[in-house]
Amino acid sequence: EYVPATAIQHQNWRLKHITFKDDAALRHWMMTSDRTAQTAPVLLVFEDMEEGSQTPSGARRTLTLVPAGFGLSDEKVSIQAISAGLGPVTFEGRWTAEGRALQGDLKIGTQSFENITLNTKTGSR
Repeated sequence: EYVPATAIQHQNWRLKHITFKDDAALRHWMMTSDRTAQTAPVLLVFEDMEEGSQTPSGARRTLTLVPAGFGLSDEKVSIQAISAGLGPVTFEGRWTAEGRALQGDLKIGTQSFENITLNTKTGSR
């Protein structure tokens, strides 16, 4: 998981993290038509910051986007998704510090966030 170094929020939705799963999940996703949040090798997860939007357990509601497309290489990351509530969501970035961080541009609907940093999640949060 890669979490934003600073808060990135569009309307009431804040980017919680971007998750990258292992190579086996990537191969499975590419070879089958199984396109769910349980199997997708890349996920964009947002949390609802609106007052009173918590679940019965007290956790914030989340919105998980399964990409319509993505590209991953040793140098670059490209993710394209779409949400009925957020509109098109894209991330174009690059790995830094030996994969321990991502830097790039995130666009949610018509709002752009340039040169953002996402750090590898460590410990509990």
